[in-house]
Amino acid sequence: MLRAQGDLTDNSLTQALKTLAFVRIQQGRPGEAAALKREVLEAHRRKFGEESVWVRHQMNALGWALMDAGELTEAEALFHQVLERARRDAVRGDLDVLGTAARLAKLLNERGAYAERRRLSPDKRWRVITRPVWIARPSTPTC
Repeated sequence: MLRAQGDLTDNSLTQALKTLAFVRIQQGRPGEAAALKREVLEAHRRKFGEESVWVRHQMNALGWALMDAGELTEAEALFHQVLERARRDAVRGDLDVLGTAARLAKLLNERGAYAERRRLSPDKRWRVITRPVWIARPSTPTC
């Protein structure tokens, strides 16, 4: 594995692991992808520190891979951690956070945890996930 060839805090090596994980997902091998994502997460923890936004992004990526691999309990725990960190850091509108919330909601629905799913977004800031976004076009001036 790449870890044996060098320091995983080197960006090129972690990027190679991320790319390989993406390939493994495409090949239908999500368990291998999750193992690779776990290595990337640990490298980011060492390089940036536990509270880094980069660590939060990699926790999210690992959660997605775990969900694809059927490791729903661990994926759910990671998604909750990501959302808690985002709320603590007052992150709003971050696409990664919105994607995590949507993926967690899907996971909870699949498990039949409907009450927990409804508690996922207790305030309106987080409900943006379930509503369509309307983009207004600038009006064309008439002569």
